[in-house]
Amino acid sequence: MKKFAIAALLVLTISCCFGWSFNGVDQKKIMSYRPAPGRFALTVAFQLTMPKRMLTPGNRGNVFYPLVISAGKTGKDTVSKIQLAFVTKPYDRYCFASITPGGRYNIAWINDGGEIPTDKPVWVFISAAAGGIFEARINGRNFSHVRTPGLMPLVQSAPEYKICLGCNPYRGGVGYTECEINNFMLFERVLSSEEMAAIEADPAVAATIPGRVKKLTEKKK
Repeated sequence: MKKFAIAALLVLTISCCFGWSFNGVDQKKIMSYRPAPGRFALTVAFQLTMPKRMLTPGNRGNVFYPLVISAGKTGKDTVSKIQLAFVTKPYDRYCFASITPGGRYNIAWINDGGEIPTDKPVWVFISAAAGGIFEARINGRNFSHVRTPGLMPLVQSAPEYKICLGCNPYRGGVGYTECEINNFMLFERVLSSEEMAAIEADPAVAATIPGRVKKLTEKKK
């Protein structure tokens, strides 16, 4: 009974559509996601607020990770990682969204009127399906329309993925990110542009869209 109680404290089931603030120093959120077996198909959606001061070159390193989704066990025919990261080198400042295998979009944010506004909530959608186009939609813009599209091979889902928000746990704890993430949700399919626009207008609509993952498991470590 005692062991069960301790386990219950470490792992708890939480429902979709929630949000958190991260201080950029030591805060992160880790969740476990077990996809349906078969070919990979996923859309991750959330509202991201990045403070402009966080993206000043020289501020505690040069890469910040609001999102890292990694497979626990991978093979040559599985999707292993999805990332959203901000690079803050003095002469090389951009954001990238990537999926392995599949592709990557480098996205400008530094200039006034850039593609990712700072200091305000911005909707982010990252989606891909085996044998299709990897997509990043940020601030209402689909980057496969304006960049060379990333093509997904015919790959399978791994048995389990770890979702880390607020840092990259695979680089020695670096890349802690001061940010806010709200209305975080997953779908086991690629959403249409119309469905994404509906969620942007009203996140409550997500409850009526097919394929939504209703529960994730939150882990303390």
